[in-house]
Formats: sequence, structure tokens, C-alpha cells
Amino acid sequence: MLVVALLAATGSQWAVMQSVAWAQMITERIGSEGLTKAINQTFDGKHPCALCLKIEKSRKAEKHPELRTEFKRLEFAPQEILFSLYSPTAFSLLSTADSAAPSLLCPPPVPPPRSLQG
Repeated sequence: MLVVALLAATGSQWAVMQSVAWAQMITERIGSEGLTKAINQTFDGKHPCALCLKIEKSRKAEKHPELRTEFKRLEFAPQEILFSLYSPTAFSLLSTADSAAPSLLCPPPVPPPRSLQG
């Protein structure tokens, strides 16, 4: 029942019915005309059977609800500013001489200090 409901909801019942009609047309024509000619006549669209005509008529008569799409502009409420940037009141340049810089040029102690050994 779920499969039937899904087919009906998606409009696939017409594809299933058309497949049945094509299979019926091929089996009816295969005896008198051969397989190749039966397949060609079935799918060329020039030789529809009564079931194919009824399917096409029903498909066209089926009313499709109009899909109306409406796009709205998003509007955001104004928000309170939570932070502000202020310039410093006093500004001074640091000297280029740094007392920690010479220690960076020294090689590491060998052997490593005992506090680092496991």
C-alpha cells in the first residue's frame, strides 16, 4: 500500500501504466511482425494502442495544482552594539634594544638540565 501511495503522490502511476501498455503492445505484435518490427512500432509513437491513447488523455486531463513561490526579503531587527574600539590615551614607542634578545642566541645547555630528564 505504501508503494502504491508513493507512486500516486509522485505521479509515477502514468509511467507504470505506460510500461504495461508497451509490454502488451510488444506481446501482441511480436507474433505477426517479428521482434524488431514490434519493438520499433511500439516505440515510434505512430502506432499507439487504445490503452496508450487513454493514458495520454487521462494524463492531460489530470489537474495539477499551481505551485506558487513567493520570495520575501529578510529583515533583521536592529541590535545593540556590544563592543566599541577606543584609541589609547597615551602612546609611546618601545626601544629597539631588548634585554631578552641576547639569551635567544645562546645554544641550549648540554647536557639538558636534570629537571627536564625523566
